[in-house]
Amino acid sequence: MIVNFPVGGSPDLVARAVSTSVAQALGQQIVVDNRGGAGGIIGSDLAAKSAPDGYTFLCSSGSGAAIVPYITPKMPFDHEKDLIPVAAGARLELFLVVRSDAPYKTYAELIAHAHRVGAQRF
Repeated sequence: MIVNFPVGGSPDLVARAVSTSVAQALGQQIVVDNRGGAGGIIGSDLAAKSAPDGYTFLCSSGSGAAIVPYITPKMPFDHEKDLIPVAAGARLELFLVVRSDAPYKTYAELIAHAHRVGAQRF
């Protein structure tokens, strides 16, 4: 299983959790191979150019699979033809966190504060 981001990130954690279940279901060991770099292109390229034998698959993030190909002028593979989405492995939520003594406690207060201070650091 190729992960196109470094060890410890969300795609890696999902890959390691999924690989355990898939390995048990298949009765076969799965090796997680992190190939991070270039916004996920390095690992995706390796997966796209691997033998189509069913033994290699890619665990990527939404940005690595759906955004990077559209903002990168020259991809080393055709992301629409060379890779096919098979399953969603996880849904992750991101959180906006501020210091407890910040002058804003909600998102609306943060935005209002940002408007008040303009381009200054807040």
